[in-house]
Amino acid sequence: MAAKSMKATESALKAILAHPDVVEATIDAATQGSPLLHQDGKPFLDKRGRPILVGHGDDKAQRMLHEATGFLPTKKGGGIEINLGFGRPAEERDEDSDDDADWDDAFPALGEQIQEFSADKHKLLEGGK
Repeated sequence: MAAKSMKATESALKAILAHPDVVEATIDAATQGSPLLHQDGKPFLDKRGRPILVGHGDDKAQRMLHEATGFLPTKKGGGIEINLGFGRPAEERDEDSDDDADWDDAFPALGEQIQEFSADKHKLLEGGK
C-alpha cells in the first residue's frame, strides 16, 4: 500500500510538472498548420516574413481549448440522485404494496437528525466567537 501511494504521488507530480508543456503543445496544435513549401523544400513567406501555413490547426485541440476556457459548453455526465434521508415522497407511496416499507428501511428519514446536526454545527460555530 505504501508503494502504491508513493507511485500515485510520483505520477501526480509528473503530471503537474508536465502540464505547462502539454498546454503549450495543445495550443500549438490548435493554432498552427503545416507550412506551404517551395519545390526546394523552403517555406513560402508572407509579407511579414512568416511562413504561410496550410490548414487551420488541429480541430480536436481547438475544441479542447474552447471547452477548457468555457467558450463551448462541455457534455454533462450522467446524473446521480442521492437521497439525503428525507424519506420517500408521499406522491410515490402506494398503500397496497410493501415497497414503501422496503424504501423506508433502505432510506430512513433523517430530516430531524439533519436539522439537529445543523443546529449543533451552528452552536459550535457561534461558541468560538
